[in-house]
Amino acid sequence: YGSDFNSQFTDPNGKLKNISKETFEKVNKEILQEVNVSPVITYFVMSYTNENLRDLSILDTPGFSSNDKEDAQRTADVIKEADALFWVFDANTGEINQTSLNIIREHLQDLPLYIIINKADTKSPNELEKLRKHIQSTIQKNNISVVDYILFSQKTPLNELMTTIRNVPQGNRKDEYVFNLYTDNS
Repeated sequence: YGSDFNSQFTDPNGKLKNISKETFEKVNKEILQEVNVSPVITYFVMSYTNENLRDLSILDTPGFSSNDKEDAQRTADVIKEADALFWVFDANTGEINQTSLNIIREHLQDLPLYIIINKADTKSPNELEKLRKHIQSTIQKNNISVVDYILFSQKTPLNELMTTIRNVPQGNRKDEYVFNLYTDNS
């Protein structure tokens, strides 16, 4: 949360550098995938005015299925800072990446894990239930504990997800909640 839009990044030496709003808006995920920014940018840091972000930090990671070992290591590192892990699955995606499962099991420890099945509005209720059961079965076979499975889409009222987020017990931090939002693109 911030009183105005602010975009920064940390370089490999840990120095925080500013990015103008205009420059930030020109950069998209496709451009970042084409250009290897890992040697230059370690983390993006953003803030803007949105009451849902008050007292909340979201760490959006590339996840463990990334082909970039540095990205996978960054994801593992930020899990240690989080109060909860929200693993986002696209309802239109097939199998769960085994590498992701192995690394999450290794690094999750006592961190609460929530599974979000995104784009839920693109599937029928029967298809969603079949997908949820498949994800649940796969995760259980890998001895990973999940607090809740959440169906989400653009049509879902945001306050439903925010209620879940606000009810996650805080870790050692007393000033804000910190969440790792991990998107599996496998």
